[in-house]
Amino acid sequence: MDVKVLSKIIKGTVVLAGLLVAITIKAEDRVYNLNSSQTKQVKETKTPKKALLKITGDIGDVSFANEQGERSQSAAFVLGEEFKYRLTDEVHLNVDSKLYTFAGQSLSRFGDGIPTNGIYLKEALVEWQPFQFVSVAGGAINQRYLNSGLLIYEKAFPGAREKLAYNTGNFTASLTAEQTVPTSASLSTKTADREDQPSFFAETLSGKFDVIRSFAFEFFGTFFDFRNLPSQVAFDSSLYGNTATQMSSPNSAKFIYEYAGWLLGAKGDIELSRQAKLLVAGSLLSNELAPTAFNHGQIVSAGAEFSVTDNLSINPTMETFFNESDSAPAYYNDFVYGHNNRQGYGAYLTLDFKKSNFKLIGFYVDADVINFNVNQSRQQVYLIKLETSYDVL
Repeated sequence: MDVKVLSKIIKGTVVLAGLLVAITIKAEDRVYNLNSSQTKQVKETKTPKKALLKITGDIGDVSFANEQGERSQSAAFVLGEEFKYRLTDEVHLNVDSKLYTFAGQSLSRFGDGIPTNGIYLKEALVEWQPFQFVSVAGGAINQRYLNSGLLIYEKAFPGAREKLAYNTGNFTASLTAEQTVPTSASLSTKTADREDQPSFFAETLSGKFDVIRSFAFEFFGTFFDFRNLPSQVAFDSSLYGNTATQMSSPNSAKFIYEYAGWLLGAKGDIELSRQAKLLVAGSLLSNELAPTAFNHGQIVSAGAEFSVTDNLSINPTMETFFNESDSAPAYYNDFVYGHNNRQGYGAYLTLDFKKSNFKLIGFYVDADVINFNVNQSRQQVYLIKLETSYDVL
């Protein structure tokens, strides 16, 4: 798809959303009546809330170190907000952002893994749902729905997204298409000089089966395509494991390979008893525009969930990962895994105090280098935090 066509799609989506809001902003809330077969009386349901606001708070410790002497040790406080506003029954506004504050010590050549104070926009979009099975959204779209830290991790890309959904109770499925501009966390395109506008396209099919009461299965498959990624992104990505040409500055950096391919994944929940679940998951990533031995990534994990009491559940998880040098643009994927040209393992533990409304979360990830790279070495990251949330509205 041409970049001009993408621009028209984005502008058209924004204009359409604006017209819908202007036309329907003063529409009255719908009131539904439910017939009770037991009481034979007609009851009026409450009108859904127009606004929902959740405040989250995290307090924790983050540590990073590698064999080249780079390191970071910091205490963190993260304040988040998730705001949803129902403009009409069909048009909704969603905003998700976090304020990061850190105090500590760090030493890094390239700044990767170093905590940064500031406000991070996770998502901000207007969504129109004219029918239960159709929705169109425009704005800053978080890529977490792709379910892969090896491809893209928690980035908000401006653009448009369309979704078709199907639900029969025991089976749900959705088909999602996305046309966006890949950016940095600040919504900058990271363009060092006059270059073509970058673009990112993705088409995702996902589904969930509740086969029997004790077993649930989910799957997803995505075709992705990055185009016209700027030289600054190529320069940064070469520091994080991608293969890049020789360059004297960010302005002259180029990717050796382009990035378009597929992502497949699945997970299953097996209920062993009322107090115990077995959780397994895995995903495969492939860049079809890079040669074999450079283009593959994968993650496999196994864990469990134990309900110790009505208030406490424990969730331990182990995972292994392998991500070759050019499976995806390294600038956009997860630092915790070391970006690209990495293999290793992770251990995670969550204590969920449900009635008390807080969690204790900890993890440790060890990522080694697959092939020698002067800019990379074995690294370790660990985090421990307390997380809580509160519904304000």
